[in-house]
Amino acid sequence: MSIRSAGATDYLPVEADGELTDDTYSVIDRHSSFDGTFRSDRDLRIDGEVKGTIECQGTLFVAEGATVSAKVNAENVTVAGD
Repeated sequence: MSIRSAGATDYLPVEADGELTDDTYSVIDRHSSFDGTFRSDRDLRIDGEVKGTIECQGTLFVAEGATVSAKVNAENVTVAGD
């Protein structure tokens, strides 16, 4: 597993208006929260709040402002912000 800090830069493809351009990943948006075990067989972007366990077979991207209090098992992890 690799972990890196992305600062405020997102790695997922976005259009000029900030909308995500691809549907090959899962998203927990900034208006959502999840408590439990979340499994994804592709990349996962978290903008909201997650508690519990995350199992991600791709890259887990934690956006600036997101809150993650979870046991994480992912191929790669990218954290934006502090």
